[in-house]
Amino acid sequence: MMVSACGGESGGGAATNAGAGSANTSKPSGEKIQIKYWYAFGDKIEEAKQELVKRFNASQDQIEVVAEYQGNYDDLHAKVQAAFAAGDAPAVTDLEIASTGTFARYGMLQELAPFAEQDKDQLQIDDFNPG
Repeated sequence: MMVSACGGESGGGAATNAGAGSANTSKPSGEKIQIKYWYAFGDKIEEAKQELVKRFNASQDQIEVVAEYQGNYDDLHAKVQAAFAAGDAPAVTDLEIASTGTFARYGMLQELAPFAEQDKDQLQIDDFNPG
């Protein structure tokens, strides 16, 4: 199983709360889709995450990830839950295993397997550890 939190958002920055991952992927021609990625932990971990985001953003011209540090996991999870309730959740967030049940119970996660299947020509699912 592959899951991701939270709701989706379009390039305009307006998130949807119609269900986890119901991202509006329509965009004006030539404009990148911008998604928020919230994460926990700073220092070396933050440096590594920011570098990965930088590489991803440089690798293509359709999506721009905006990575935002949110504190420790407790801080992050509280902020994600509040943002989800307000209809402004990040498209992607770090998720610590102990909170998976809570996020799932409130419909804040989305199964990613259908997306992997849709992009199976570009994505090697065997490269990922089973969840």
